[in-house]
Amino acid sequence: MSTLIDRNGKLPIYHQIALSLQRRIARQEWGIGDRLPSEIELADAYEVSRVTVRQALTELEKDRIVVRHRPSGTFVKRVPETLSPTIGMMVDITASLRNAGHDSQIETLDLDLVTDVPDEARTFLGTENCEGHVVIRRLITVDHAPFAWIQNHLSPMRFPDLAAKGLINNSVRQTLLDRYGLTTGSSDHWIQVAEANDQDVALLNVAPRSTIMKLDTAFMDQHNEPMVFMCTRLITDQMRLHLVSGTSEPSLDPEV
Repeated sequence: MSTLIDRNGKLPIYHQIALSLQRRIARQEWGIGDRLPSEIELADAYEVSRVTVRQALTELEKDRIVVRHRPSGTFVKRVPETLSPTIGMMVDITASLRNAGHDSQIETLDLDLVTDVPDEARTFLGTENCEGHVVIRRLITVDHAPFAWIQNHLSPMRFPDLAAKGLINNSVRQTLLDRYGLTTGSSDHWIQVAEANDQDVALLNVAPRSTIMKLDTAFMDQHNEPMVFMCTRLITDQMRLHLVSGTSEPSLDPEV
């Protein structure tokens, strides 16, 4: 029985258990109509309380993956076919996917000065008079297939040598901390669905004019100065978005 739980992680333990059970159902450990182990058995296996197990089963019931018949037990209602990561505002994407049992990787595609810059990024960073931005473009794959791509926009006035020096250990957060002494402070987020553009089609291997999810995040630094405008584009039919609140530091890196 797979019972790996990160007790010091950012994901709630009950949700980690829900993801673990969902993964096991997807792998046909239990088929439709099969009864899951009892709450007591699951609590022993995952080394948690029955209350925590009950919360996890409630998550699966909300997603119509299981149905609970008292006092008979909990039964598989459907086998999930898509990814279901929790992508919280304070939880990085690849860690969430890995907690769900997927092989998630991130590749830095390029780091360069780019002139084609969204107006909202210019407004936030105060770069209306700059020719372009320092842009870090990255691709996230899940189980060796494209899942999301990300662009981090930074002011060339504030970080003039970033494009030439590159990232430290493929980490935006570590680079800004070690090289510039900056960490993330507050952040604002905008979420919407949109039609895939040419870049989405090329990087995510989606059909032209298909629907994707846009998540834009504006990061302030610890001095409350604009630092990074991050654009994330995700395949919508492979995910469920779960927004969680928290006080932990927001992440500039999909994996840290």
